[in-house]
Amino acid sequence: MKPFLRTIMMIALAGQAFGAHSNLETRYQAARQDIDKQAEKLFLQGLDGLETKMREAGLLMEVLSVRNERERFQKDGNIAEGAKVGLPQISELAKKVEAWRNERTIALLNAYSSRLESLVATLTKENRIEDAIATESRLNAVRFILADFETKFPEPEPKPNPESPARGTAQAGRNWTSPSTKMEFVWIKALNMWVGKFEVTNGEYRNKEPNHNSGNFMNRSMNEDRQPVLFVNFQDALAYAEWLTERDSKFLGGARYRLPSEQEWTAFAQCGDGREYPWGNQWPPVSGRAGNYHGREGIAAWSKIETFNDGFPVTAPVDKLWANPWGLHGVGGNVWEACAEDSSGSTFGAWRGASWGHGQDNPDTLRCSARRAKGASIRNYNRGFRLVLSRD
Repeated sequence: MKPFLRTIMMIALAGQAFGAHSNLETRYQAARQDIDKQAEKLFLQGLDGLETKMREAGLLMEVLSVRNERERFQKDGNIAEGAKVGLPQISELAKKVEAWRNERTIALLNAYSSRLESLVATLTKENRIEDAIATESRLNAVRFILADFETKFPEPEPKPNPESPARGTAQAGRNWTSPSTKMEFVWIKALNMWVGKFEVTNGEYRNKEPNHNSGNFMNRSMNEDRQPVLFVNFQDALAYAEWLTERDSKFLGGARYRLPSEQEWTAFAQCGDGREYPWGNQWPPVSGRAGNYHGREGIAAWSKIETFNDGFPVTAPVDKLWANPWGLHGVGGNVWEACAEDSSGSTFGAWRGASWGHGQDNPDTLRCSARRAKGASIRNYNRGFRLVLSRD
């Protein structure tokens, strides 16, 4: 049985007795099967093209290898097996088609998960509690499979595009890496700008302030290079953005680094679907599918989210955190992020997103709408920042 058909069956078996989301499930399976059919078509077309190319070059053994691979595929339908074939062109074709299919499967599972989250909320509001429980069970099954997919098929590193204009220059529509600090930025089409893939780290901040120390909490270090910088205030964050803009100016084409406005922060926390929390609409968060909060792993004396465990007692290395549907890691949790009032970036708006120290006592603090509008000048153990790159 094909791996992707097994995925469909696992989801179906996880909730075959539940009726509230049957239409949603039918649409999901139809979309999933359509992806499989398209992948199979792409692979066969690729084999046809390879055979033609090898035949025109007079390469008999290569032609036979392609024909053998087509015959194998038509028997077992397993594209991944093609990556094991000795002929490099077939192996590369199989890898490309599998990557195409996996990318679309993960996107589909993310969309399906979001729709199930919304359905759970709707059923609960309508007092259809049994249906809500059944749909929540299905949602958890989908989340498990999605996590498994994302582990097995991580997002590949982008390869250089030979048709890219002016290598090393920030180009709209393409992700960006700061030449000075190697800080990564994700192009967000909905905002027409780049957003920091991660919160600014200790290591990145020490490029400007070599002696900066983010300290520790109960003998747990918060000062490692890939942990987020702490003990910085709004003015420190502004100064860092200005410094980095000056360092990278010849590559930016008139763009500048700055702090996100509150409106922009809310947009990339909600990922365009109006979610209540950075991870979705349900409380509490699910381990492995949300940021770094004070869960079972916590060491502080205050309240914990007892059903949640992110594995980090204090701040987490930024690249170890869950990524939201827009590809941004750690939006919500880890550190409160400094935001400006508007896109000018110069006036304090609020701290957004809560931090590693927030737990069960006040779920509202973890909502996308939560904000701390005071303390722009305060430096402490749970405040940091994330940069954006824009041309406004």
